[in-house]
Amino acid sequence: MANIRKIEGKTGTSYRITVSEGRDISGRQVRHYKTYTPAPGTAQRLVSKELNRLAIEFEKAIEQGLTVDSNIKFAVYAERWLAMNEKRFAPITYARYKSLLVRINQGLGQ
Repeated sequence: MANIRKIEGKTGTSYRITVSEGRDISGRQVRHYKTYTPAPGTAQRLVSKELNRLAIEFEKAIEQGLTVDSNIKFAVYAERWLAMNEKRFAPITYARYKSLLVRINQGLGQ
């Protein structure tokens, strides 16, 4: 479940949406954050509705693995992306992309 926290700052009010994805191998909680800043003068009721909608979308994206972790290496990200989009390509194109990915990863390094 998403947690929404109101943040009062010098530039106005913003909201932080936090979604927990469970625990990692070392037992630490894995959390993902998203910040929403409403336009000045927006009614509180509309802000509340928009926050709930964003929180639900963000939580679904986390569950489906569609969000990008800032600590992920390119090789892992590219492999995931290619696997998720396999059906978009013809089999020969997919095989070619997969073979090129090895060369790209070697060229980029860590």
